[in-house]
Amino acid sequence: MTMQTIARVAKVMRFDIDLAPKAWTRRNLPRGLSVVLSHDGPAYRLAMARRDVYPSPEEIDVCCRAYNVPEGAEPNRFITQTYLPKTNCRVTIHVVEITWQDLDSPQ
Repeated sequence: MTMQTIARVAKVMRFDIDLAPKAWTRRNLPRGLSVVLSHDGPAYRLAMARRDVYPSPEEIDVCCRAYNVPEGAEPNRFITQTYLPKTNCRVTIHVVEITWQDLDSPQ
């Protein structure tokens, strides 16, 4: 997936969540990468997740640029487990999340 394609997806996701004071949206990108963008007022959260392995540094960088994450926002990494609804099998999810404040957002 190219930077331009991710930028288009990011623009749609940002539009979707900016319509409500508290909102979130999720998209599945190629190679098993799932992206969640959420906000609560001026606080935003971008989470990138994949089964069994963390997103690559290149994917994190591309997503940060596409979703306009400000410079200096530090990623937080963690692992969680969940169950697949159809098979009830337990899977390990590797998550990289970044939170920041949108200083231009009305509070």
